[in-house]
Amino acid sequence: EPLIYVDNENNFIPGLAERWELHDRYMDLFLQAGVVFQDGTPFNARSVLQNWERYVASAERTAPYYTIDISNAVASVEVINPQQVRMHFVADAFVSQMKVYLRSFYIYSPSYFRHTGGVYPPGNQANILEVGPWGTGPYHVRSVDGDFYVLERNAQYRLPGLPHVSRLEIYGPGSVSPAEAYRGLEQG
Repeated sequence: EPLIYVDNENNFIPGLAERWELHDRYMDLFLQAGVVFQDGTPFNARSVLQNWERYVASAERTAPYYTIDISNAVASVEVINPQQVRMHFVADAFVSQMKVYLRSFYIYSPSYFRHTGGVYPPGNQANILEVGPWGTGPYHVRSVDGDFYVLERNAQYRLPGLPHVSRLEIYGPGSVSPAEAYRGLEQG
């Protein structure tokens, strides 16, 4: 999950950050309390700092790396307390876009970075190519078989009562023919 989401009306809404304050030279992010990664470790300001450090290190090795590069606006990230981080801006950066940058800055678990040798995933989407306890989201990836994915509800998800669906099966283009997909759609 990212720190900030965009809703269906294009409004910026809280994600892992419950609120934020934008200042001239920095932005304070106040993090959701009680959130746990799927690997069981707590989400906190140190998690955001670790993701920032891995993001910067990964981008430096493989630039150009991201479609929306938050390092164009953020010079550094500072832990203020366990539930607050401060993002210091690059001088003369286009900081009015900070919320746009943050909606594409996904936060990954410590186990993800152990698994990848500290590499933040390329692009601006979560990596579901392998099964693992990678994030805080509503589903765990339980299996990946080519273009077929099985996701199951995360019982520790931060929003009570969500998700409503306990299991998702995702069939990619290589796992089912268009005719089978159409029949399945007709049958509900």
